[in-house]
Amino acid sequence: MSMNIGNLKVKEQGTPVGRIVTPGFNAVVALREVNSTNEKAPAFDVMGLLADRRTWVKIGAVGVHRERDRRELLLRPPRRSDLGCAP
Repeated sequence: MSMNIGNLKVKEQGTPVGRIVTPGFNAVVALREVNSTNEKAPAFDVMGLLADRRTWVKIGAVGVHRERDRRELLLRPPRRSDLGCAP
């Protein structure tokens, strides 16, 4: 089961920025494209805005998944196996 926990909009500079909200987490986030030749690398780093409202820090990474009958792209965290971690 998948659940929508946030929305992003593309700003004038081309950067997707939005908010992720769950019962235990609430943050302004942006996606930064990852430039890598590794096929298992995530598509984007997830950057979180600190309380000073000026500093961005990496808080995660996501890959892109497109379902056949949908127009939208789904972002998913990398699988543990993609990161070289044991299951």
